[in-house]
Amino acid sequence: MADNNKKSEKKDSNYKQLYAPDATKLSMLLDMAKGPDRTMAEFVEVCKGKGNVPSVSTPTFSRIKRGVLSRPVSDELLKIIAEHSDNPKVANYDSLMRANGKVPKEEYNQNLTMYEMGFGKSRSSYAAIKELVEGIITYDLIQKGQTVGKLNDELVKELAPDCYEEILDDSDFIYRIMGMDPLFYNYILADAYITWMSVKDLNSTLGNVSLKDRRSVNFYSNENMNLVKSAGDNFSIKFFMSDHYPLFIRDAWKPEIMKKSKTSFVFVSPLAYDKAKEFLKSAKLNSMFSMILVDLIERKVVKEDNL
Repeated sequence: MADNNKKSEKKDSNYKQLYAPDATKLSMLLDMAKGPDRTMAEFVEVCKGKGNVPSVSTPTFSRIKRGVLSRPVSDELLKIIAEHSDNPKVANYDSLMRANGKVPKEEYNQNLTMYEMGFGKSRSSYAAIKELVEGIITYDLIQKGQTVGKLNDELVKELAPDCYEEILDDSDFIYRIMGMDPLFYNYILADAYITWMSVKDLNSTLGNVSLKDRRSVNFYSNENMNLVKSAGDNFSIKFFMSDHYPLFIRDAWKPEIMKKSKTSFVFVSPLAYDKAKEFLKSAKLNSMFSMILVDLIERKVVKEDNL
């Protein structure tokens, strides 16, 4: 885009860039904003209106749709897309900006404070390791001849309106494997974070931080070998059970919900995997659970044991 075009586009001072854009999510939101009854070319024309925003063009929309982004999408373009969205409950300005890696200024300042306390690097590392693990598992399923679709929150709600909140609560990511039962395949990163502070310490330091939030504040190694060692050395059965006790309670008391899904705990450390397997081998589980060990170096699934 020419420099004079860049100058013509206004930035929203209420949002600040915190993360890299999520190209996949932006593509999905653009498609939902377009809606089922308009072609992308028609949507471009609607968004153009009488304005003269340089980025409102078929090539730009095509790049977003294909996930080909070299930099964040302009704030002004996302505002226009949101204004003409066919699904404003999902594809709205805030969701588009967040997918673009931007958060409200107040939230940015809170994250900056966490970064200064030593927590900033951990959040981006967790996102990176989750993406890596997802890729490994997806490739393994495809190699087995499965057709895999990743589900977002709205699709889960549509498929299970009576219990979607409980299903989403426990998952780091959810797949639908076509032609396979159950309906949902839930994956939970079980050891890919270092439990270096107690819950009490976290609460006194950061305020009301939930157990699951510890995943967002605990990565310190960017090297996979060191990460795997740290995950194994610091894996705690106590915290594992604390994190996931609602899931195990649900297995005991709400089997009708659990029948809709298979839950897999994903481990990056063989040591943590063995610790958990030894502990869980005597557990009386009513639903479909498994443990998966992935090799971050070789980028492959090593094994899966059903519980």
